[in-house]
Amino acid sequence: MIKPLLEGRLQILIRKVNNLLFFGILDYLEDRKLILRMTLTKAGWFQCRETHLMFRMKDMGEVVYSTASWAGTFHIPTGWTPAGPLWDIKCPQETLSQITFPHCEIFTGERRDFLSVAHVTVDGVEILSPLEVNDTHVTISITDLSLFGLITSWLSHTIRGQILLFLRPIFEDQERILNVFLLPSNVLLTQVQGYQKDSIHIPTSSVCTLTHEREYSVYCDLEEKHYIQPKKEKFYRFIDVNFYPTFEVFLYTDVKDMNMKVMDQEQAANFVDKHRATLIERVTLMDPILDKLSTLVHPEACAKVRAAATSQEKMRLLYDITFRSGGTEVKSRFFEILKDIHPHLVQELNSIY
Repeated sequence: MIKPLLEGRLQILIRKVNNLLFFGILDYLEDRKLILRMTLTKAGWFQCRETHLMFRMKDMGEVVYSTASWAGTFHIPTGWTPAGPLWDIKCPQETLSQITFPHCEIFTGERRDFLSVAHVTVDGVEILSPLEVNDTHVTISITDLSLFGLITSWLSHTIRGQILLFLRPIFEDQERILNVFLLPSNVLLTQVQGYQKDSIHIPTSSVCTLTHEREYSVYCDLEEKHYIQPKKEKFYRFIDVNFYPTFEVFLYTDVKDMNMKVMDQEQAANFVDKHRATLIERVTLMDPILDKLSTLVHPEACAKVRAAATSQEKMRLLYDITFRSGGTEVKSRFFEILKDIHPHLVQELNSIY
């Protein structure tokens, strides 16, 4: 069954900026596959406001495009990885000449050759060299149409990301569950909504930067009982058509307002460094903290810290001996432990962090 996502979103001209026409679209969701259509009445560049794809038309024509899965029978050439949605693009009139794809890369130098476009046909996968790669888009020329998708040969770097929140359906006498998604910026909200159709999307400031294979954790400032799983998770930039939450926040009360942060190891370590004086003064439950840190701290150092007379002396030694040698990993682990053992202290300090 084909189901309209939003009524009244027809092919209506919105505005013209720098000779680029922005169009509204009529979109559908069929078996969680996004299907979009634009009828273009003349030659020129046109941008889809939903996907930010841009099309250059030689003449009037209709462009129909839908999301597809990278997990097909084709083989992506060695050394390349998907860097965005895979699109099945059709133009019956054959008047489409160029396509521009949005990317999520953050360029720190001159090099941009790690981005290309895969063209999937019955004969295999062809790697198309871009006509242009700018800060937001990759442009290619086309001669025939089928499946197209951005690919990259470089994964281990920081990209533009987004954090999406969905509140699951609420049933009587059950806890609320908030789904937290960490995604590249060129993943479509509409795609994720297709997998969260019974959940409520919570609009928020979602723009962020994310690093491939870096560990992240979620922190909430709630005094009420809540639970977050997993405690930490690695971010992987490749997302296909299946979308599962990165984190789940279980809320056991009728929460009306809360602050939530997504932090990586470096941010957690910065918290520990920034609040050194306060933590030395106010952290008191040192033995359970040392128990949980034991796998990362050398036994001799751990014994020296335990032997100190006061909790303040123990914390000072933890900074001077353990944190100095253990670096970001130990500080990040200490922050995770601190959230469990001294949650109100972390909440107080995080409110000014």
